[in-house]
Amino acid sequence: MKVPGPVELSAAWSGLPVSLRDHIGFIAFDMVFQGFLSGQAYAPEDRVLSSDEDRSEACDRECRGLTELYRTIEDAVPALFGPEGENPVWCANPGAAPIPASQSTTGCS
Repeated sequence: MKVPGPVELSAAWSGLPVSLRDHIGFIAFDMVFQGFLSGQAYAPEDRVLSSDEDRSEACDRECRGLTELYRTIEDAVPALFGPEGENPVWCANPGAAPIPASQSTTGCS
């Protein structure tokens, strides 16, 4: 078994349509901005939003973005992640695929 590395990931990325790469990039960009708004990485005095409710909503948007990012990338590159419901061909343990990100929990609440 050879786990795909940077060369394979770069080839997979380069093989995606430009519009899909742009979409993935925008999801990542928005996630970082929502993380900035949530203020989780900042001291209370450095947060840009003062409302706990507004910061919580930003965190929720960031988490939804992560789920969308996982789904978009996994669906776009089945050679790396396997067809839906299956492990990829390169995987040493064929069988049922791991639980999709959409069904797992994230760190935001």
